[in-house]
Parts: sequence; structure tokens; C-alpha cells
Amino acid sequence: MKEDYLEIKKGEKLTNALMRKFGNKNIPSNVILDKVIPGVGATYAEIHSKRKSIIIEPNVPVIKAKVLKHKDLDMLGVFKTAKVATVKAYFRKNNIEFKKILTTPEGFWKIRQAARELNINIFTDYFCLFDECEKITQDVAYRKNITQPVYDFFEFENKAFVSATPLEIKHPKISEQNFYKLKVKPNFDYKQDIEVIVTNDFANVVFERLNSRRTSASPDLFIFYNSTLGIDSIINTLRLQGYYCKTFCSPESKKKLLEYGFENVETDFKFPLTQFNFLTSRFFSAIDIELTNKPDILILTDISTAEQSMIDPFTEAIQIQGRFRNIFEDGKSYNSLTHITNIKVDLPIKTPKQLDREIEEFKITHHSLIVRKEEAVCDNRKSAINQELERISMRKLLDKDGNIDDFAVDNLYNEERVRDYYTDEEKLLQAYKDTGFFNPTIKKINRFYFQEAKFSIRGLPSNKAKVKHIISLLGKMKEREEIYGFRKWAVSEFEEADIVLDAYLKYGLDFFESYKYNFNKIKTEFAIRKSEEMRWEIHVIQEVHNSFKLGVKDDKNVFKNRVQEIYNTFGIVQKVKQTTIEDYFVVEKHNGEIPAKYTLVKCKW
Repeated sequence: MKEDYLEIKKGEKLTNALMRKFGNKNIPSNVILDKVIPGVGATYAEIHSKRKSIIIEPNVPVIKAKVLKHKDLDMLGVFKTAKVATVKAYFRKNNIEFKKILTTPEGFWKIRQAARELNINIFTDYFCLFDECEKITQDVAYRKNITQPVYDFFEFENKAFVSATPLEIKHPKISEQNFYKLKVKPNFDYKQDIEVIVTNDFANVVFERLNSRRTSASPDLFIFYNSTLGIDSIINTLRLQGYYCKTFCSPESKKKLLEYGFENVETDFKFPLTQFNFLTSRFFSAIDIELTNKPDILILTDISTAEQSMIDPFTEAIQIQGRFRNIFEDGKSYNSLTHITNIKVDLPIKTPKQLDREIEEFKITHHSLIVRKEEAVCDNRKSAINQELERISMRKLLDKDGNIDDFAVDNLYNEERVRDYYTDEEKLLQAYKDTGFFNPTIKKINRFYFQEAKFSIRGLPSNKAKVKHIISLLGKMKEREEIYGFRKWAVSEFEEADIVLDAYLKYGLDFFESYKYNFNKIKTEFAIRKSEEMRWEIHVIQEVHNSFKLGVKDDKNVFKNRVQEIYNTFGIVQKVKQTTIEDYFVVEKHNGEIPAKYTLVKCKW
């Protein structure tokens, strides 16, 4: 994609940079505007532009706050409670020359319908700005309708995506309509310091940090934590209910917290604030928090109990610190920025190549079923095919009309990218460095609750003794996160300790006792079991199925050799037999022929 740059000076707003480059303050059309720094005023520029605008915002609180802040402009906010009739009434107002409509993605259809009923062509008359555009990719997994206005967005003659942290958009219309990236280029050092605390004792580290704040001179602490249950645990453990804390979350989360007996729960950002202010992902982006004193910012991620609390350094971390708008005398908008997290070394991760295969197979299967449905002349057959379409894996890649959703596909790759950071503290630290936005420092707090862990494995006389010692230590660990922290130390003492830990986590103590702690036997049996499980993984089954044609008769050794090649490709150590093909296909045997042959009748699974 073509890139252009927009230089911005310290203290300037986007409108200044736009005027200097283009001679006007309008965001140009068909751009992905990368603001780089949150708060430079892209939405402000569009709100005050001399043209009619539809601005798509990610969440309701943002819309409410901006409509209230700019109430002199008589803007309209459209979300769940808004009626089509209300939108029509706004369109009919003659006293507003440059109408401004702010909407959630899910509310956009109301604008489209109101305009259609009034014979207004919004696609030629209005500029459409899609704000915080990375949210389309990030949220589509649980907000299916967030992509709803995308098809309409590309119908606008004049439109732009905008964010300080845009993700790559692979939608075909991007290239078809010659979109280009317009990237803000600050001519000053804008990097922010962040302390990343990685610990195997997440709960206690967080509790200690918050307890120390009870007598802090800085009154406001903002805790960004995308886990309602996690927030519940912190507040109840530290007895923060009442005056001390306030929680900002979605209506669904508010309902849960109220059932738990909580007070001070809001779905919109409202003053007054408290000493401990908890915010879920609804408030990670777009919202403006303007304070009279500098706060401290704490970001929490607990992989063990809430995988959804993982924070992407490239997007969410930048957006979170960007919520605070007031710049104080020292040039800063907050005192400190800290991210406390644990690490899960065995978090399952799919590589881009694995995802490529899975998505390609899904598309083939989906297309085949659609074709069969179109060709079916019997209602019973169509009904059966519809049932198959409902059951197919990765159905989440389809939009509401049953078509492949490009943003849902992007979401899969994006999720695996972020998950991979949380398998190793060095990967997470490097991600923060690679953003170009942060100066990160890392602090490790790994705690072991028994003295025996300090005993050197290296000094033991045999592998059997080393295995026994590792297992005895693992048996004393009640929390899985302790095992993750223990892993690196164990591997540094005994190179193949990874195998011991993986086998223990998967099969437990009985597995080791059945082989009397003989490491060679354990290693061999674990490899066999692992291979047996791998050969039943969906991408392996699909590769075998795609390697042969049904109805073709061939030498049994041809099938055997090809399956062996597939196993070798996927690192499956199991030796293939002539009969292995029968695990994947229903076959017709021709043992009377020389050489003996098979005909593949149909796929299993």
C-alpha cells in the first residue's frame, strides 16, 4: 500500500498538519489515517469540518461523551436505544448546515434506513469516518455486527479509516478503491515509559501493588482489566467496596456485578472518580479522560483465569495510555504506566502457515456445500446441507449473510499474534520495543514456595533421579502458573526437563510411575502418544483427504508412502503401515491382485 506522511509538531493538532499539507483542515478521502499518537484530534477535525459527516465510533460511551462535549453543534448520537424516527427527524432539521451523526457500527443501519425513507443519498452527501478502525478486526469475534457497516462504508464517495493504532486491513475494496496510508510523523520524541512486571504470582503482586496505594499521595489509580470476575476478586479481597472504588464496564458486566452486590458501577464514563477506578475493554479506546491531577495507570493480564485480558502492545496498550488528555507542566499526562502479567509457556499457538491451511480447507468445504445446496432439487437435501453448514468448523468466519468475512479472517491471525507474546517474557518485551511507541523496562517477580526447588538437579547421579526430583517438586505446586515459572529453571538444570513437564501436565503422576521413572522409556512413550494425537488433528486429516481421489484403485504402497510423507511434513514420528490409510478412508480391498490394491470409497470423519 502506498504511504504518505503528515508532519506534526509538538503541541499541534491534526488540523494544523492538514492545513500545512493540503491547504485545508479536512481529512482526505480514501485514506487509512494512522495518527500514531492518540489525542491529536482526528475526530475533532471531522466534527468541526465544513461538511456533513457520519462518524462510526466503537462504543456507546464515546458517542455520548462527544455529543455532550460538543452540544453547541447539535450532533446526533445513534446506538441501541435510538429510533429510526429520531434519525429522520434529525435529517429534516433545516437549521444545521453541516449535520454530524455519530453511531456505533451496530446502529448504522438505522441511518441508512432513515435516509432511504427520506430519499437522501448519504453516500454522496456525507463524509464517512470509521474511527478506531482496528476494533473491526479485534472485536468481530464477539461483536458479529461490528462489520455490518463496512459494505456500506465502501459505497461512500468520500470516506476514511482512522486510528492511532490501525491494523492491516486485507479487504479487497482497499486496493480496488486505491486507499493509501496517511501516517502522522511527529518531529519530536513521543515515546512513553512503561514498566512490564512478569510474575508467576499474579494475584499477590496485584494485591500488594493496590494495598500500597491506599495511602498514596496520588489520589487516582486507573486499572484497565478486561475481566469482570477478576475485578470482583480484587475488590472483594482488598475490601475496596464503597467510596474507594468505581467500575466502568458494559451493561452485561454491570448486571453481573450488581448481582454480586457491587456499588458504584457505570456503563458510561462519569465523574466523580475514586481512588481505584476499574475499566474493562469498553473503555480502552476513543474515550477522553480529562483530569485536574495526574493519575497512575495499571494494566492487568491474567492468562491463567482470563485469556481475554491479554493486551496487544501495538494497539490496546497505546490506546489505554492515550485516554488521558490533559498535559501537565512536566509535559506528561500521567505519573506512571505499568503492565502486570503472567506468562503461559504452553499456551497453544497456531502459526500463520497452520492458519493458512485451516482457512483454505474451510473455504473449500464451505464452497462445496454452497454449490451442493444450489444444485439440490429436494427440500430434504437442502435442509440436510443447511444443517452441515451450521456444524462446520470455523463458522465464525462467516458474516450474517453466510459469506466469508475478511475481518473475521484477519481476527484469527491477529489473535494468534498476540497470544504468542504471552508465551515468553522476552517476546512480550520485544513486542513493546517493536511498537516504536514505548521505552519498556521489565521486572520479573518469580516466587517458589518451597526450599527444595533450589536444590540443584545437575548434581543428581542419573536421569531417573532427575525425573523423580522434578516430579516431587511438581507435586507440591498447587497452581499451574507456578509450573510455568518453574519450567525455565528446570530446563536450565536438566536440558530435557521440558519433556518431563509436558508429560506431567498431560498424563499426571501415574504415567511416570507406570514406567518407574525410566527417562528413556518415558521419552519414547510420550513421543508415541504425542504423534498418535497429532495424526488426528484436523489439518493432518484434511491433508490426507486432499492427497487422494475417491474411486481410484492403486497399489497399497502408494497410499502408505504418501501418508508417510504427510506424517514427516507435520513431524509425526509414527511409522505408517499399509493399513494406516484405513484410518482415514472407507476402502475396498483387492488383496487377490499383485500387488495388493485399495480403492478409496469415501472419507472418514
